[in-house]
Amino acid sequence: MEYLKTYHLIQQTPLIHFQHDQQGATLRASEVKPKLDKFIIKKMGDAIPNDWFIPDTKALNYKMRIVAQGELEKSQTIETAIKLKNEKDRLRRNNNERNSQLKRDLEKKLRKEINEMYFGNMVSDNERNYSQKVTEAFKETVFYSNGAQLTVTCFIEDLRNAINTYIEEFFFVHNFGTRQSKGFGGFVISESERNGKDPVTLLSEQGYNFFYVDVNGSPGFKAMMNHAKNIYAMMKGGYNHTKFDKDSYVKGYIQRDFIDEFFNKQTGSDKAYIKKHKSLTENEKKNNRYDSYLFTRALLGLADYYDFMRGTDEISGGKVDIFSLDKDNFDVERFKSPITIKVIDNQLFFIFGSFKEICGKEFYFAPNGIPNRNTFDKMVYKDKKAYIESNSDIFIKISTLQKFDNDDIIKFINLFVKYFENNKYKLSNFRNRDISMSANLKIKIPSQLLRKEYRYG
Repeated sequence: MEYLKTYHLIQQTPLIHFQHDQQGATLRASEVKPKLDKFIIKKMGDAIPNDWFIPDTKALNYKMRIVAQGELEKSQTIETAIKLKNEKDRLRRNNNERNSQLKRDLEKKLRKEINEMYFGNMVSDNERNYSQKVTEAFKETVFYSNGAQLTVTCFIEDLRNAINTYIEEFFFVHNFGTRQSKGFGGFVISESERNGKDPVTLLSEQGYNFFYVDVNGSPGFKAMMNHAKNIYAMMKGGYNHTKFDKDSYVKGYIQRDFIDEFFNKQTGSDKAYIKKHKSLTENEKKNNRYDSYLFTRALLGLADYYDFMRGTDEISGGKVDIFSLDKDNFDVERFKSPITIKVIDNQLFFIFGSFKEICGKEFYFAPNGIPNRNTFDKMVYKDKKAYIESNSDIFIKISTLQKFDNDDIIKFINLFVKYFENNKYKLSNFRNRDISMSANLKIKIPSQLLRKEYRYG
């Protein structure tokens, strides 16, 4: 039947799925089709005929069906978390403060069930009806050994051809489900159905800004996700395991080297700004001599709080809450990372999008917490805004960069890759095998983005 076109999707990374308990839960056509429509419309612009659209909508006129294929491998965080809670309760009842071997094994298993790039699945041990709340709140990952079959039904020949033209690139640059920018929910068209160009060539020809890593052998999705986590950590937050080993430390590029290379040594990071307003030693106060501060970490996405560390200890207060007074963006979680991590076969890609949304924004930190936090959380936006603006002793203001354009992105790519190559040896000092495994990676930059003026390599 000419109006039907079937594609075999190879699953590259686990999909965090809210319907994980349902047989055959995989990619949802209701998520994929609108994204593919938008992608094709952006690619073709005004060249799209009006009769390609479903009347009175912005949706293209075709149907999509996706069916899981092969054996299911599903994470077991719900089961493991409940077992761990039961074991902790057993130890407390027996007045045994020491960890049992079972507890250690369960904690280790729980950490490995879903890669740490996903930081959800959190319910307090003190919650009543813990098992029920975990079962209701936790998400699991699903991974199918043979991916999925995607069927497109389209009676418009030219539209069908357009879908066939763009669908390979579409899956090269999109993930799906929860935490998709961090690499979860990755699928690609099977190699036999591609147009013959390797991903590096295709992405380069289409003008994407990216860097990539060739990983030897067939490492599997767990190793690929760990490599992604380690490279991203080197870019953003760094690693500090000095609590366990004094040599297990590497600073995130965005926190200092980035500022020095893009601005000047008199500009401090958000971490330095928080330290300025926390209880510090006299030596730390003396060394904190910045003229200005920038919320640089926000470039790579935002959480609604950060944990700031000083040496081996958390800065007093631990979590630092973050708020925006931009009414449309009060929920800072809306600022996801503009970098999409993609696993394609045995290659790992970091694809850069636009940073426009996060530039020129002002944020308010509460470095010492908010008194009567429950009352604050229940306020409507207008009252929260008034409260923040009238309590300068509680909240401090810091801004993001005013701009970060295409030239800045290319400079960032070159300088970060240089930073990684100069510092990756530090990863080998970590006892954690999931971190040290990335010490020998070689990041590559496509030739059209390579800039000699940044002394790459």
